[in-house]
Amino acid sequence: MWQYSFQPCCLAWAFHMLLTSCYAETVAQECRDRFLEPFSSNSIWNVAIGDGAIFHHAHLFEHQDYRGPPTDFHNDQDFIVRTTVDDPITDWINQGDWGSDQHCAVQHNKNAGKPCSDTTEMLDSCVAKVRLPRNWTSASDCNGPPSSSGDNCQSAAGQSNNNAMALLLPDNETIVQMQPVYRCGFYPTPLLARWGNHTDGGPQRFNNLTNILEDGAHGAHGGSGLSSIGGSIRLGELLPSSPPINHVLKIELANWWYFGAKQLQPKTEDNGGRSQYVWPATGSNAGFDPSTNTSGSYVGTNPYVAPGALLAIPSFLEGNVSVQTAIGARIKDAMVNYGGYLVDGTGRGSAKHNSVALCMDALVNSEMREHFGFNMAYPHGITATSDSKNATLLYQDLLQIFRNLYAVSNNGPSTIGGGGTPRKPPKPPICK
Repeated sequence: MWQYSFQPCCLAWAFHMLLTSCYAETVAQECRDRFLEPFSSNSIWNVAIGDGAIFHHAHLFEHQDYRGPPTDFHNDQDFIVRTTVDDPITDWINQGDWGSDQHCAVQHNKNAGKPCSDTTEMLDSCVAKVRLPRNWTSASDCNGPPSSSGDNCQSAAGQSNNNAMALLLPDNETIVQMQPVYRCGFYPTPLLARWGNHTDGGPQRFNNLTNILEDGAHGAHGGSGLSSIGGSIRLGELLPSSPPINHVLKIELANWWYFGAKQLQPKTEDNGGRSQYVWPATGSNAGFDPSTNTSGSYVGTNPYVAPGALLAIPSFLEGNVSVQTAIGARIKDAMVNYGGYLVDGTGRGSAKHNSVALCMDALVNSEMREHFGFNMAYPHGITATSDSKNATLLYQDLLQIFRNLYAVSNNGPSTIGGGGTPRKPPKPPICK
């Protein structure tokens, strides 16, 4: 059975030792924690906007736009979990969707009970094995650690969301990614998520194994094929006492409404004909019909707004974006210095569902509620009329930020962030 369980005269001497100790401490500080700041220094998630960037206005949420302003801003939560050899080996069943069905219910499809393999088929209910913390569930926004039933959580374990996941395995290098993820109780409750690889995706195919020491661009966000962990806002990063956010963000729009109808890539076996994306994305939710010269579902007219696009606030417009909240200031700063990749969609747009998401660790839901008295947990998020005044102010801040976003049209493999001199220096290497 397929299994992921990748199972340191005397005065002169004293002065020398003091210098050695100080030097060792300095060197130790010149590296970063792989779990909190993953991937190589030249990863798309770690390179700042360069002074060679060419900007094209995204034209999001302009006053005359028929689509209107966002109905909400929410956290499209990413589950980011570190595992150890002490965690129990848990069944991982190949299933998962975003519909109105019971996401906690185990399905019994074609290969139910059989081990997953290279010939696994889409949503066939095959079973893999993976180490998972005994008491981890997909419930979030909890009062304290979640109970097995999730009765102390405001976002249920079966709550529909993109729910991408990244598991750092006990070897401390291998990341397993999947989407959408549901686990609705403590061990031995199984993990329910799509298998990925060449047979499946969400919808874009993704290799479910990634190395945390490498570039880490790709993963289980099914609307683009981009990472489940790179770019996620992590625990503590929104707190006023924390250092500025020092990585690219991940953002999402109502994909049917905003992503471009124009064909952007050729149809390939890997993208399955879902060709409305730009580098570094590998696919999208929509395809292109040459007979009608239109996309089957995307109706956006701006070709620069597509899965994989890097959006940022140009530094020359930084002074135009006035924010009122501490969180807004931190998001603005990140969007000026690093920008954000469009990695997924929030669904079909409508007057009642013109939803915008930022991708954050699911644990940020509880942290925001504790520190700020509100959070952005799906499906409610924050709105223009939230009960909390501070939530409403943050909504206004994010609206200003998104209205001033521009696409970096020359973002590419040799010009990440637009090339030239980046606004922030390269990150130090990952600690051994």
